[in-house]
Amino acid sequence: MPNRCPEITTLTVGKEPVELRCVHWSDEPAGRHPGDHLVHTPPAMGDDHEWPNENPLPEEPDAP
Repeated sequence: MPNRCPEITTLTVGKEPVELRCVHWSDEPAGRHPGDHLVHTPPAMGDDHEWPNENPLPEEPDAP
C-alpha cells in the first residue's frame, strides 16, 4: 500500500504561516521518493513549490 511522504514545509500566506505536506506517494514504508519534495499551490502563491529532498530514493533506471 502506498505511503505519503511525511515532509512538511511552511509558506507564509498574508502574514500567517501555513504548513503544507509533500504530495508524493511511495511504496517505501517511510514514504521516501526520488526527487525533490513538492506541494501544489495556486498561481497567486507562485504556483508549485519545491524544496530539497535530503534523503531521496535513488531514481529508477529506465526500462530497456
